[in-house]
Amino acid sequence: CGNDSQMETKGFTELPHNQGQTMTRISNWCIISLPKITDVRGNFTYLESNKQVPFTIRNILWTYGSNDAKQRSGYAYQNAQQLIVCLSGSVHLKLDNGRHQKAVHLNRPDRGLYIPEMTWIEYGESTAHPVCLVLTSRKDLRNLGVRDFKQFKNSK
Repeated sequence: CGNDSQMETKGFTELPHNQGQTMTRISNWCIISLPKITDVRGNFTYLESNKQVPFTIRNILWTYGSNDAKQRSGYAYQNAQQLIVCLSGSVHLKLDNGRHQKAVHLNRPDRGLYIPEMTWIEYGESTAHPVCLVLTSRKDLRNLGVRDFKQFKNSK
């Protein structure tokens, strides 16, 4: 998500990104500002592999229909990167890379959270029925997930 030589502001580092967009560094996690086009009809946001998304997109999924986002909690993907965009509503995520922990609030469809491989993710409080888009760098995630926190910590 960029280099660490940029100016630090409020615990985040703003990093330049192509097409006038910025990425914000969070330890090794990033909040990525996605292009937002606005006119009288409303807003339009797009993303592309290896441009706004810092990996080749191999899988696209979305989560919805749950009042309790915590049901999706407690996992890390081995060998898979992710970008999570909250399209509707809001959700709190807790991230742990084995060295640092960070709480992140997602509530804008023009911002995505980049999550590198082997980052523990726990969903926290959310609005009723949030809709999150999840892009991943791997097609089949079924055998890549670590669902036990102790196992995750031991693998770091």
